[in-house]
Amino acid sequence: MRPLSRGCFVLYAGCCFCNWSLHLAWGADNAARGVLRWQEVLYLVSLSLLVRDDLILMKWLKNFKPATPEELKKLAARQAQEAAKGAGGQAGRGEAFPVSEGAKKK
Repeated sequence: MRPLSRGCFVLYAGCCFCNWSLHLAWGADNAARGVLRWQEVLYLVSLSLLVRDDLILMKWLKNFKPATPEELKKLAARQAQEAAKGAGGQAGRGEAFPVSEGAKKK
């Protein structure tokens, strides 16, 4: 899994770099020619949210560490306990997921 996440990181970083470069060149060219309108400025500013999201994903891909078998067993046991506790005697009612008390009242 680690080589796959590293490969995805390299590929995604390359795509982001190309995309960001094109947007930056387009915005800089329009600004240099004096034809940058407020809508385009708003568009470029809103892209900063997507860039931030891209950076978060790239950080996750770069630092990805697969779970060990022991960690997976602990997680499965914890999820089974939560499912049993959340079912609260509702098993057999055909509910695939535990339903919160607030959702039941609606």
